[in-house]
Amino acid sequence: ATLAQASGQAEQAARLYGAAMYQLERLGTPLPPNVQADHDARLHALRSTLGESEFARLWSEGAALSLEQAIDFAAVL
Repeated sequence: ATLAQASGQAEQAARLYGAAMYQLERLGTPLPPNVQADHDARLHALRSTLGESEFARLWSEGAALSLEQAIDFAAVL
C-alpha cells in the first residue's frame, strides 16, 4: 500500500490499506506504536487526495478481499 501510494496510485493504496488493516484486525494484531503515526499520516493524505467517501468505498473494497486476493492485487502493482 505504501509503495502504491508513493507511486501515485492512490486508489490501489486505499484498497491495499483496507485489506491489510482488515487482516491485522482479524488476527488481533495492532500496528506497532512506532509505525502508527506514519500510518495515520499516510491515511490522512489519501483521504485528502481521494475525498472521504471515495476513500471509504475503496477501503471497504480492500477489506472485502480475501488474503489471497489481496496478495494477487498487490502483486500486479
